[in-house]
Amino acid sequence: MSKIASHVRGNFVAYLALFFALGGTAGAATTVTATTHKDAKADTKLVKNLAPSLSVKHAKTADSATSAASATHATTADNATNATNATNATNATNATNATNATNATNATTANNASTVGGKQVKQFFVNDPTSTANTAVLSIDGVTIKGGCDGATNPQLTIQNDSGQGGFLGGLDAKNSGPVSITVDNFTSTPVDLTGNNNGGGFVTAELANGNVVSVQYADTGFFDSTPGRCVLSGTVTAS
Repeated sequence: MSKIASHVRGNFVAYLALFFALGGTAGAATTVTATTHKDAKADTKLVKNLAPSLSVKHAKTADSATSAASATHATTADNATNATNATNATNATNATNATNATNATNATTANNASTVGGKQVKQFFVNDPTSTANTAVLSIDGVTIKGGCDGATNPQLTIQNDSGQGGFLGGLDAKNSGPVSITVDNFTSTPVDLTGNNNGGGFVTAELANGNVVSVQYADTGFFDSTPGRCVLSGTVTAS
């Protein structure tokens, strides 16, 4: 073989080798591409195979979300309950306050004792030294009560009708000398003596023409606590 032929032959072999080399590379590329698609298919299959697991995971996530929502609702429900309790507590407090207010009003009326069964109730207490002239102690419903002390330490207690209308006075005075009936058919502005210059007590009721009724329970003494020198007068008056 000539050198030229050997050279061509060598080049042919070289080219052939290069061709196969390039062909192998192309094949390799094709193989890579095929492998890539194959892997992609495998990934798709893997995704499908894992889908149930993913669904479970998503379901768990949904459950968690539901739980979170439930927790929120539970909190809201608790708040609503608390709000209801708070409202009830407020109402209970208001109810208690209202009851207390009512009781306080009643207690005030009872303490002042301004009325009993719709009747006026008054009390009086007088501690007069010797030689004190009769002075008005209490006036109510047209009736005036006066008290004083004479120069001999004798109590003075009188009652009179200042209504300008007629009336009747009746009662009983318990003096040292014994009970004395008090009866005044024409009860007017003229004072009626209830003590008679004696220690004692009693009760009288005045009935006026205008319908007013005044009752007086009284006590009088010139020796209060066994000590002479002053006159003590006291009593309770009930009027219509």
